[in-house]
Amino acid sequence: MTINTLGQIANQPDLVIPPLLEALESANGPDRYTIIHQLGEFGPDAKAAVPKLVQFSTGQNTNLCRVATNALDKIEPGWRTNH
Repeated sequence: MTINTLGQIANQPDLVIPPLLEALESANGPDRYTIIHQLGEFGPDAKAAVPKLVQFSTGQNTNLCRVATNALDKIEPGWRTNH
């Protein structure tokens, strides 16, 4: 199952989000961006991803920061004031 396929199974976030988070740990480059984007598409159902995404949102890679920030805005709209 590919990352994109996992991300498209939006009606079962409890089954999909854990493998996406696991894949995020070892992902690099485009795969990392895709996983972060897919997590954002789950909205509030992806709250388990918030701590890791906050880390990415403060890194030195501006593109990765932007993607993580966009995902966080979808998952937890008030995340900036909570972290």
